[in-house]
Amino acid sequence: MFCYIIFHAIYFVKMIFHVTVFGAVTGGLLLGVINQGMSIIGLDNNWQYVVKDAILLFAVIFDVVSSRKAYN
Repeated sequence: MFCYIIFHAIYFVKMIFHVTVFGAVTGGLLLGVINQGMSIIGLDNNWQYVVKDAILLFAVIFDVVSSRKAYN
C-alpha cells in the first residue's frame, strides 16, 4: 500500500510539474505528506531520507528527459 501511495504521489507531481509555482508547492506538500506517512508507519529516519531522495532524484531525471524530448 505504501508503494501505491508513493507511485500516485509521483504521478501527480509529474502531471503538474510543468507549472513552476504550483508544481513546487504541490511537490512540497506531497513530500510533507509522504514524510508524515512514513513517520506514522514507523519507518526509520535513515530510510525516510532514502525514500525522499529517491523521489527527488526521479523527479529530476523525469524533468531532464522530458525537456530533452521537448527540444527534439
